[in-house]
Amino acid sequence: MKKTASLIVILFHSYLQSQTFDGNLGSQSLKWTTEQKDFNSAPRFGIAPMSIKLWDNYEGANAPSQWGTLLEINGKESHLDSQLYFTGSWDNGRILYRSAFYGQTAWQDWRYVLDSKNDVESSGNLKINGTGNSGIGTSNPEKKLQIDAPNSDAGLRIHAVAGNNNTNTPYLLLTGGYLPNNGVALQGISDQNYGRKALVFYSGWEGDIDNPQISALKERMRISSNGNVGIGINTPSNKLDVNGTIHSKEVKVDMTGWSDFVFKKEYNLPTLEEVEKHITEKGHLENIPNEEEVLKSGINLGEMNAKLLQKIEELTLYVIEQNKKIEKQNERIMILENK
Repeated sequence: MKKTASLIVILFHSYLQSQTFDGNLGSQSLKWTTEQKDFNSAPRFGIAPMSIKLWDNYEGANAPSQWGTLLEINGKESHLDSQLYFTGSWDNGRILYRSAFYGQTAWQDWRYVLDSKNDVESSGNLKINGTGNSGIGTSNPEKKLQIDAPNSDAGLRIHAVAGNNNTNTPYLLLTGGYLPNNGVALQGISDQNYGRKALVFYSGWEGDIDNPQISALKERMRISSNGNVGIGINTPSNKLDVNGTIHSKEVKVDMTGWSDFVFKKEYNLPTLEEVEKHITEKGHLENIPNEEEVLKSGINLGEMNAKLLQKIEELTLYVIEQNKKIEKQNERIMILENK
């Protein structure tokens, strides 16, 4: 009888061992007793190899949240041990993940599993593979990256959080192609104390085209923090400083006065003798800057045009006066010839 019972047990056990899991779990198939997880424990503690275990967390020490549920999946002996932690709705219903691989005796840091509802937090690089477009605030992006936002706050901020007050790090680098001079960039440059930024425009690539760096570009234009603009010069002291040639169809200069005062009766027109004396002593016309001043400080276009017009109007008065004298002389000559 005992032999018969033993044989039945052996055959039944062999039958169970020969069954394979078909992927379906019946009612009451997985059951765990309530057990608090020790989150300070080392990997593979409290769970057997090749098993799955569910833990309940209620104010566990060093847990990702005050309350939650932990699902742990352990592989072969000393192989990969993985944990998924589920927070409740009071923690925005998020999922965290950490693991320890072969030979690791400490857990890696918790990291959030990406979802579409909550903020994305990651200490690694965010990479999006594929040939499609990416959109922020839009479900139908038309470009590789499209950002839609309300009119009241449609902005993009690039902020350097590290470094001192005078950091020059924020920049936008645009490159394309494999030929020289294929890069342009915008960068915030500190031009005063406490990190006040000038906006600098770069072009003219001269570095490694396969490893672009903003330091290999040439500065072309700068808008300083005080509003001055420099083209070809990085220390503009005027609203627009240009180190080079300007080609324009028209230049308009606003003036606060003009030189027509020369034609007023009260104007004291210098005599030609006075003009000659000033030229002899000074080497230039009165009220006109000399060569040294022009080479050192340049000229004010509007002011110089007004001064030149003043001299032209004075010259016109001299011509008129000389013409009157010539006419009188011609009258006297005619009188003498008629005698």
